[in-house]
Amino acid sequence: MIDAKPETEAMLRNLAESRGQSLDELLRSLLVGVADGAISNLVPVEKHGPAERLAAFRSWIAEHSSPGPVLSDEAIARESIYED
Repeated sequence: MIDAKPETEAMLRNLAESRGQSLDELLRSLLVGVADGAISNLVPVEKHGPAERLAAFRSWIAEHSSPGPVLSDEAIARESIYED
């Protein structure tokens, strides 16, 4: 159940009726539309060429890289991780 102002509920009911839908059907379709829009904002669309995508990827890497220490080969060697 969604708690809405009476005028909002009336507007949604009128919209549903004008589309030949129940209020539940209308709300479900609206929520799917909102979710699809949110997903499309997260997933890049092929609007840009390879150069722009590469620049955006490099910018993203720069924003997410950590300046922490790099581990030596010895530090990450299996023998260093597991005891005999």
